[in-house]
Amino acid sequence: MLREKGKGEGEVRKSRRFAQYLLLTIILLVVLLWGAKYGAGLRILGAKTYNQIPYLVFASLFSIVFGIVLAIPHRIKEFSKIGKWTVDWMKLLAIGLPTILLNLSLILIILTPIGKLKYFTYYNPFIEVMITDSRVITLSGVFFGYIIISSLNKRVISNPELVEPSKPADFT
Repeated sequence: MLREKGKGEGEVRKSRRFAQYLLLTIILLVVLLWGAKYGAGLRILGAKTYNQIPYLVFASLFSIVFGIVLAIPHRIKEFSKIGKWTVDWMKLLAIGLPTILLNLSLILIILTPIGKLKYFTYYNPFIEVMITDSRVITLSGVFFGYIIISSLNKRVISNPELVEPSKPADFT
């Protein structure tokens, strides 16, 4: 009799998990379709006005937001834990900084004095790849968005009754 009850709970858990994955997939698809539609509109506007900066800014920011949306389900469990929020600075600096620089590179080249340097913009094969293939910008933005969220963790407090709510736990 106990096995049947346990088996039923397992099936309910699997069904709930499937529903959560399905909901996440629907949310991701809605965000992706909205972003593609809005980005296409900005690209057309940029072709008419000869100003691609709004599209480049949107493409960079949208890919970061998409990475954040991808990472949120993995961090939901962190919210229920009792503890103090911490940031994995090593991960953020080692992976996050290069990916955000890649993501924003075209915008930085266009809007900062570094783009005025003839050698930097005309003879740089890296810049040529960035201009001709937008996947580098998109993927680096998704990586950065994911890294932002996955760098946030909660340091679990072993005995929450011993810690006052206004003071962080002392682990020394």
